[in-house]
Amino acid sequence: MNKTTQVRLIFILFSIAICFAGGFFAGKHYRQQKNLALEKAKQEAKAAVQQAKRERWLDVE
Repeated sequence: MNKTTQVRLIFILFSIAICFAGGFFAGKHYRQQKNLALEKAKQEAKAAVQQAKRERWLDVE
């Protein structure tokens, strides 16, 4: 294996590693945003229920 082939192989492997790392971090960011959105929706639903109870729209204990 000559020097040019080695450099090409290293470049290809490095490129694959960069793509893998980018995909991993993009997926992690997506999951974080999804969890934050879900938590926000839950909090808004709780606030709506509390408001309804205060205004006596919802007669639930």
